[in-house]
Amino acid sequence: MNFKKLTLLSVVAALCLCFPARGQTVKKVTPPQVPGLQIGQQVPDIPLKNLHNYKNAKGEPATTAQLADFKGKLLILDFWATWCTPCVAMMPKMDSLQRQFGDKIQFLSLSYEKADVVFPFLAELEKRRGQAFCLPNISDEKVLHQLFPHAALPHYVWIDAEGVVRAMTGMEEVTSENIALALERSYAMSLKAEVPIKLNRDIPLVVQNIPGHIEKLLINSSLSKYVEGFPSSFTTKYQTDSTAFRATYTNLSIASLFQLAYANEGNFRAARFIIDSNVERGPFTYPKDRTALREWHKENTYCYELLIAPELKWTINDFYRQMQRDMSVYFPYKTTIETKNLTCLALVRVDSTKQLLTKDKSSRPLRIINLKGFDGINISLSKLVQPLSTYYLQNYPLPVVDNTGYKQPVDISIKADMTNVEAINKGLQPYGLQFVQMEVPTTVLIVHNP
Repeated sequence: MNFKKLTLLSVVAALCLCFPARGQTVKKVTPPQVPGLQIGQQVPDIPLKNLHNYKNAKGEPATTAQLADFKGKLLILDFWATWCTPCVAMMPKMDSLQRQFGDKIQFLSLSYEKADVVFPFLAELEKRRGQAFCLPNISDEKVLHQLFPHAALPHYVWIDAEGVVRAMTGMEEVTSENIALALERSYAMSLKAEVPIKLNRDIPLVVQNIPGHIEKLLINSSLSKYVEGFPSSFTTKYQTDSTAFRATYTNLSIASLFQLAYANEGNFRAARFIIDSNVERGPFTYPKDRTALREWHKENTYCYELLIAPELKWTINDFYRQMQRDMSVYFPYKTTIETKNLTCLALVRVDSTKQLLTKDKSSRPLRIINLKGFDGINISLSKLVQPLSTYYLQNYPLPVVDNTGYKQPVDISIKADMTNVEAINKGLQPYGLQFVQMEVPTTVLIVHNP
């Protein structure tokens, strides 16, 4: 079957890099120990090439210089790119600051991009602005990028008049107040935590060993093929009673994945999960032969995970709606929830004279169920039907439903094999309740071809 890229699909909304004009707030941190120059170290005198809009000490236009030519001034290196919106937004501000402080400071803009990209871009920017920038720019710059590695733009390196690195900051710290303080040898600005990370563009971010990445994920959805050694299992973790944040399903069939994705809307197992007649049955039909079943599992089961950061505060319904959207993208089917008259195993009242109402409505609701029986105090009848439908009678050929219409809280205690309908009915006789087969309007999940 031609599925839609089932090898691995990832949605990593948290890490889609968008560069807002206001930049990013950075708390003051200890400068990271990474390759390259650190705060307090002397900058070597290196040659500068590909200079644009620069005049040497004699006032003559020049395309080359030495870094030492800027000694005696506060030098602020501006690492930028034409595609970086905050970088471009900073150009007029830096130009204004350069004019304000004159020869006391020097902004030097550095781009790794080629001259045929950088300088036409700047020319167009100046044309729109109606005024030329006074800032020197270097295109195709590599040496200073290596001396000051960084993972995000814009990036500013502050070098004092003696050529010593004094600060590395983001755009928020490039202000007239901070420049005035720096000229007085005071660097009270917030420093930028920069840990350059080498990305492998050939594999998804979520499977790379990137420090802090997993902790910063806001949304992540993934689907992979059968994994040898994984159990067939499903786990949903909750932040609160009403907020889910992680679903992890391993080696499950398409049917199971759809049923779990719609679990907030009903128990669509067994007869309540319907495959439309025009849908190819192979991915939904378990072979009876054990050897064939193992091969079927390898070809027709998947691992799915959805992670939603608790800080997003998604509701349970938000969470399940995302799972449902994922299923519609990952698999070539559409689904509908409809009501049909089905023969069900329905809980009914056969003797309305029997006492059901709880003895104490103020008591704390209590439900205990296991293979040997059921005890419930001040609970609804659905609290009995739901675990039978989901677990103990999950393989029963008919949907298990509550058709009593009784909405009041009840007290029920039975001793019975909870996988045996006859035994359960015997235990329910004193309460005037029985499970019987009857036709009941029932919601079903139907899988169609698109």
